Amino acid sequence: MTWLWKVPDLRTRVAFARKTAPGDIFTQLALVILHPITALLAMILAPVDFAARQLGKLSLVFAAWGLIFFFVLTALWMPFWGMLTGSSWLWLNYPWTRPILFLPGAALSIVLTVFLMIVPDPQKHPKYVTMAQVWPLTWQLWHPPLAYFEEYGIDDPDLNPYKVDQTFGSKPNQESAPRKYDPTQST
Repeated sequence: MTWLWKVPDLRTRVAFARKTAPGDIFTQLALVILHPITALLAMILAPVDFAARQLGKLSLVFAAWGLIFFFVLTALWMPFWGMLTGSSWLWLNYPWTRPILFLPGAALSIVLTVFLMIVPDPQKHPKYVTMAQVWPLTWQLWHPPLAYFEEYGIDDPDLNPYKVDQTFGSKPNQESAPRKYDPTQST
């Protein structure tokens, strides 16, 4: 998943993820602390982002070197993307991991926000930085549960992977959908 990913309903996904976020203290703290910090960093780095995009456009003039450079940047991004979404998945599915993931996840969110702001790719989606900013809910942005598509009536197979599953006769995997934290149930 690169910063070229364009999803037209990102704002709606963020709203849904926040609405269905677990209500425990660790999640609430992460959301309350991280969003202002990462939003401030994004605002401060906006001129750097603009300059980096211009530098990226200039590097495309040297097509071979520019393409190799962007390939290397994308390859460097993939392990961090995996850590970001993987830790988010753990956070949403296993409540006992939240105290363990709180500090490393917050640090990862901040570092990746900075990285996404300074990466010089002229074609990166401007709102992609949101994926790092809303950690620990990143997983729900990338892979929303079936309830999201049902609530907003999204039947477009390009946006709704569950619709593709229904078309080909398989049933959506409810186990992969994040569960809302319920303190009365043990995990």
